[in-house]
Amino acid sequence: MSNVVLTTTMWDEVGDAEGKEREELLKNDFWKDMMANGCKTERFENTYEDAWRIVGSLSQNSSAMTFLIQDEMGEGKTLDDTLVGKHIKTTTNKMSSVSFKTLMTKFRRFSWW
Repeated sequence: MSNVVLTTTMWDEVGDAEGKEREELLKNDFWKDMMANGCKTERFENTYEDAWRIVGSLSQNSSAMTFLIQDEMGEGKTLDDTLVGKHIKTTTNKMSSVSFKTLMTKFRRFSWW
């Protein structure tokens, strides 16, 4: 569980006091058992920097940790052939307004490997 980061969002939708109150409720009630087992929490305040800070915090836990998609692509699979790619394709086949190619193009833009 030390590789799990529970992330709060929508900080721009609530005041600071209300946000802190909700965050404490999550930590002390809903997430209590997970946090007792080593989960950490982070605030995502809807910025690019926050996103990378949170992702970066995962890699600080274990220098040997990789994401499954990194392993798959390291084995020579294309993005389309990874589990993530297959899931996106399956999901978009059920959606008529979004094409697989468009989603994969957007996904590649945010890839860091």
